[in-house]
Amino acid sequence: MRIHLIELKNFRGIEQLKIEEISDTGVTVIHGRNEAGKTTILKAIEALFNYKFSSKAAGVKSLQTVNADVSPEAAMEFSVGPYHLKLSKQWLRQASALLEVLSPGHETYKGEEAETQLNEILNRHLDRNLFDAMFLNQDDLHEGIKAAGISSVAGVLSNQTGEESAHGEDAEAATELMKQVDSTYERYFSLKTGAEAKELRAARTEHAEAEQELHEATQALKALADFVERYEQAQHKEREAEENLPAARKEVEEHQQEIKAIEGLQQAVDARVTEEKLARASLDQARIKLEERQKIREDLAAALKNVEDTNASVELAKQKAEAEKQEVTKLSEARDNAQQHYDQARERTKASRAKLDDLQQQLKVHQLRLKSATVEEHAEKLTGISTDLEKFGIAVSDADVKKIEKLEQDLELERRLREASVAKLVLSAQSPQHIVVNDDELEVSGAGRSVELTEGLTLQIGEVTAVYEPGAGSSSGQELDSKIDKLTEQLRSELEKFGCENTDELREQRDRYKDLLSQRQQLEVELERLLDGEALEQLRVRVAALGETSESQDAEVPDADAIYKAQAEIDLAVEAEEEADRDLSSARATLQPWEEQPARLALIKVQTEAEQALKQHERLDNEAKKIAEELSDAALEEQFQKAEAQLEQRSGEVQTAREALDAANPELAKSLAEGAQAKLQNLEAQLRDAQDAQKSLSGHIQMQTGVAERVEKAEAAEELARNILQSVEHRAQAVKHLREVLLRHQRQARERYAAPFAQQLGQLAGRVFNGQVQFHLNDDLVVEKRTLDGVTVGLQELSGGAKEQMAILTRFAIAQLLSKGGEQGAPVVVDDALGSTDAHRIQLMATLFAEVAKQSQVIVFTCEPSRYDRVPNSTLLDIDQLKASTPIG
Repeated sequence: MRIHLIELKNFRGIEQLKIEEISDTGVTVIHGRNEAGKTTILKAIEALFNYKFSSKAAGVKSLQTVNADVSPEAAMEFSVGPYHLKLSKQWLRQASALLEVLSPGHETYKGEEAETQLNEILNRHLDRNLFDAMFLNQDDLHEGIKAAGISSVAGVLSNQTGEESAHGEDAEAATELMKQVDSTYERYFSLKTGAEAKELRAARTEHAEAEQELHEATQALKALADFVERYEQAQHKEREAEENLPAARKEVEEHQQEIKAIEGLQQAVDARVTEEKLARASLDQARIKLEERQKIREDLAAALKNVEDTNASVELAKQKAEAEKQEVTKLSEARDNAQQHYDQARERTKASRAKLDDLQQQLKVHQLRLKSATVEEHAEKLTGISTDLEKFGIAVSDADVKKIEKLEQDLELERRLREASVAKLVLSAQSPQHIVVNDDELEVSGAGRSVELTEGLTLQIGEVTAVYEPGAGSSSGQELDSKIDKLTEQLRSELEKFGCENTDELREQRDRYKDLLSQRQQLEVELERLLDGEALEQLRVRVAALGETSESQDAEVPDADAIYKAQAEIDLAVEAEEEADRDLSSARATLQPWEEQPARLALIKVQTEAEQALKQHERLDNEAKKIAEELSDAALEEQFQKAEAQLEQRSGEVQTAREALDAANPELAKSLAEGAQAKLQNLEAQLRDAQDAQKSLSGHIQMQTGVAERVEKAEAAEELARNILQSVEHRAQAVKHLREVLLRHQRQARERYAAPFAQQLGQLAGRVFNGQVQFHLNDDLVVEKRTLDGVTVGLQELSGGAKEQMAILTRFAIAQLLSKGGEQGAPVVVDDALGSTDAHRIQLMATLFAEVAKQSQVIVFTCEPSRYDRVPNSTLLDIDQLKASTPIG
């Protein structure tokens, strides 16, 4: 099956969408943001095949756009088998169906007829299980595919392997047969362990008991027959031994004579070999003497040359030793002078350092006293500030000041509100005039003057007296006065709490408190800096330890100039000491190689070597003269030639003697003699054994009585038990064999049947998992386990990324398997997978997408199109652009 076109209108969240010219092969990537409608396209394909146009099922109702009373519509153009079709459906309101057969021929079907014709075509040419399996939804990423239940896959596997799928009526019959066989098998064996069951064990026990009785009786009868037979055999062996003994004795004597002759030949060979060894030793000795004499002559010449060379070396070494002696004397004097200068410089340095140490100690004592005085001064100030802080009682904080300032502001606001709201009488005069208000005389001028009108106000202007009486509804400012009085009392109470009469005094008290706190903090920091981690009491103890001696108190405090001069003296002394040390080191270094007096040692060595060379020459000369007196060179050469001739003669004699010995074949003669002797001994032993056996067996024969009757009864009982056991065993082995054959055939058939699928899956997975990959499949060809480089892991134990990769790999393997089997298969549709796959695996998966797409149609829905950037020739479609396409109709 191949999809060529998809159209949607008012379908779930999609108002309109059109996907045209979808390629029969290759990868088509439809991408968009989340909830853009990618999964809706999959739902539309499923709805076209699974929901009739007239259906009112809940699944159909879910296709309708939310909050819109319109009918969902979908259309798809596709190829299946020999047909090229276009299917259009509209559900719910104005429900309709239209099936157009575009090829072969051209037919149009509507309504129920369209549904019927569609089902007939799909039933004949589309494997529904395959179609469903090749749609990989987000919810299916962790589930395996039952490939054995897909008829097209089963058909390809059957064609390739010749095996039938383990599904259908044949499988049910096989299962029923297996149950019957297992039921019979349990009568004789355990299904779990294979151990024998009660019926077989009982028959076997009865037969074993009868067999044991027969065995014992038969053994007794056999023993009697054996005794008789052995007695007759003993008589036969006795006669046979007596007949063969004379010939055996004669054969032994003949072989002994032959061995003696061979021993004579061997003695002759040994004698010749000994003579050859003596001749070879004489030749080796003569050769050694020749070589030794030549070596002595060479050593004597070398010794003479060595004497001459060493004598010349002695004279040269004497000259070098004398020169060396003079140089050592001169350098030793220079070293001693340098050592004296260094010791003097070092004493000067010590004295300068001691002087500086005294000055520095005096300075430290002075600094400690100054530090103590400063610390005590700060401690006293800190105590005074702490005392002042304690006098405040209640500390004034910024919050306290703000609170009272807020009361002051509120009071001022209320006063102004009162002033603005209370009625006033404004008076003015062209010339200054005097009036009386509430018995107070006031002056009124041209600038004017206002008088607040309060209840009972008395105003006297000249002879006129006016009294203000407010009406019943007029405001006299009493409420505002009450508020002002209340705020005034609160302000007074708050100020009194801190002992202040006004806000300015409170602010001054707060600032003074904060200033004392700041001073205390600064003193504490400064005191901590001065103490530098030392406790105050510890400092006081150190100061007290200095004592009050006049020396410590009256000693002159060294100034910086004195210390500088002392340090300068040290620097000069150290510089002089270092220079003296360098001179001493230089003198020592110069003298050191001369102190070893290598020339003197070399002279001693050369003189010793000269003496040894002379002695060696004299020894070799005496040895050469002695050897020449014992035997001349000519006589030694003649002796060597005679030894060579004698060795050649003796070697020939050895060869002749060995050829005579080999012709006699001593090993064969020895073996024949040993065999004749063994035969004689065996015949003598046979005679003795036969006579002893006859005596022993005659007693055993007399002891056996009534054995034949016991055997007859035991044979009858054993035959009956054996017949019963054979019958039971026959039935047991038959059912066991049948069960083993059925199980073996089932296993082999399943393995052969699953092999192409497992092999195809392994080939694809090898690219992704980078190693040797094998898969364990169950009877339904569902992947249960993965083995990677020897490590086996269950499918559900794999990581999320590996699971989604396996889901895609399984569908790709099915697609490849169908393609190789000549089947067109169904599109591989992947909905938003590879979300848990790392970048490297995505690259590897891209190679599989590219390869599978060569023969198959692959459609991918994703929110991340970049995951498929590495798939060659892929087609990218933006779902937002597809929604802008022309709607259906």
